[in-house]
Amino acid sequence: MTRIPILCSCWVFVAAVAIADEPKTPGTVDPEALIKRSYAVQRERKEVIAALIEAVEQDERELVHYWHEPTTMYMIWRLGNLKAEEAIPLLVSRLTYLPHSQEHFAGKLRTYDYYPAASSLVQIGYPAAKAVVSVISNPKSTDEEVEIAAWVILCALAQNQFDPQERDRGRAVAFLKEWIRIRGDEEVRDNYYRAVRFIWNHEPSLDPPERVKKLVEIREKYSKPLPQTPYKGGGFF
Repeated sequence: MTRIPILCSCWVFVAAVAIADEPKTPGTVDPEALIKRSYAVQRERKEVIAALIEAVEQDERELVHYWHEPTTMYMIWRLGNLKAEEAIPLLVSRLTYLPHSQEHFAGKLRTYDYYPAASSLVQIGYPAAKAVVSVISNPKSTDEEVEIAAWVILCALAQNQFDPQERDRGRAVAFLKEWIRIRGDEEVRDNYYRAVRFIWNHEPSLDPPERVKKLVEIREKYSKPLPQTPYKGGGFF
């Protein structure tokens, strides 16, 4: 008589263990695990962004050598991929940073994507567009800086950054007009009109910036090809 309850208990225990060990189906979601994971990802994201910012600033202080530039460039791009609003001041300060290594991308990038900081600001979006207004509001800004800032505003606010439409241009001009008016910088009206003309007239292109073109021209002009046959006396030189 006592064996039946014992057998039943053992069967229930084995069944419970089997159910607990049964692998979850692909559609099964563990909400608590996801919540814990989201907190871990958030913490890791902040740590990575802080480390990237510190690394870029360190490179700037040490005047990065040519062979380090690709690494700096990719770190800046990653800040944009992560939509790191914390990095906006750094990116704005390096708005016209144009790595020498960019010449290898000639004909493969949009004109202003050659500027990694500007490209990252576009990915960050509205907060970045708001920040670069300070560049246009600065009477000491160069024409290059004003045009890059205008490009950031146009593409950051566009529904499709790769193909801004007429309505996107109108939105960008209205945005810029609003912030310039709020700041009340009358002395920067020339910068403002230059930015507005750029926004209305800019068309996406794969044409490299002038600085990249000049660098390519210099390299082609002064590069010395290796002779096919050695000079008399031995050697190629």
